Amino acid sequence: MISLLFAHAAFSASIVDPPGSLQANIGLHNDFSKYYDRLFEDNTQIGTRQIVDNRSRLDVEFGALDVLSLRVTLPYTYTNYRFPTAQEMSFSPRTDTGSSIGGSDLTVEDRKGKGLTGSFVGLRLYPFEGNFYDNRRHRGSWRLELGYRVPDATHYYTVNDNNQRGSGPGAGAFYFGGTFVGKARIGRPYIQSDFTLSSRWSGDIRDTNGVTRISNTNIRPASIAQAQAGSEIPVYQDKANDSEVALHFYGRFRYQSWMDIPSGIVIPQILPTTADLIVTQTEQSSFHSGLGLNMHFITYYNLQLYSEFGLYSPQVLEHVYDTNTNGGLSWLIGSAFTFRYRSF
Repeated sequence: MISLLFAHAAFSASIVDPPGSLQANIGLHNDFSKYYDRLFEDNTQIGTRQIVDNRSRLDVEFGALDVLSLRVTLPYTYTNYRFPTAQEMSFSPRTDTGSSIGGSDLTVEDRKGKGLTGSFVGLRLYPFEGNFYDNRRHRGSWRLELGYRVPDATHYYTVNDNNQRGSGPGAGAFYFGGTFVGKARIGRPYIQSDFTLSSRWSGDIRDTNGVTRISNTNIRPASIAQAQAGSEIPVYQDKANDSEVALHFYGRFRYQSWMDIPSGIVIPQILPTTADLIVTQTEQSSFHSGLGLNMHFITYYNLQLYSEFGLYSPQVLEHVYDTNTNGGLSWLIGSAFTFRYRSF
């Protein structure tokens, strides 16, 4: 799903900015993204798909020590799967499964979900306290992080008691990440990698009418590995007032593993015979490039504006049907405001 397709862009100035002992960074992030692909069967196009996400999150990092902090994130997402064009599916004796080739035009209702997408709790360790202004001696900064995404009772693949679909993956996950930021003659280059290892979610799967389709089953959202590199290039600095404006360029490679999900969520239509099945979606790789403007004001405030473009590899959406994509495109715009509480 798109909340997993997109990873939040890393911002080299703030991500390695330790709050320090008994101090805090409090951030509010929001981004809007749209993903496009075309659906194929036997090299014949049978539809188009769009996935729209609007994500907000509150991010609080509190310093227990100068080099160790606790991070808590509360994310909220609105997700919408849209199928602007689709063809009706019928049973095909040739494949012994459903086929949409030659089917009548089909109108598919938008599949909307909203809610918390898995609260996150983690520890950040800073082996070297970073400081990136030219008049300081530090040549770089490291950040290591270990965290856990808390499971949600509801998620995008089922509905709650009010027949409202959630928006997250549902299952808990362990997170491991590391970042190194240095200082070059021009700019501040950085590298980052992280890995999210997802567990299973267990429970009943219900449709939008509240009817239980699958009882006491397991789904497994995708695990994700990412590697990102980029650089900040200052274009304005006022050292007396601890203020700066910098351009931020980055590129990211992302790998999403296979996942097990209920049939009928990510494709326009299925046969009734698979409505009670858990199906496998194949893995997918993507490359993202982004550009941002990072602004730092009088020690206490950071504002970041950014945009991103992504290219995705082809993918089989449900293993019981020959419905696949020939790749995908995405774009994203977002902002992040951070208040840096400092007691000095």
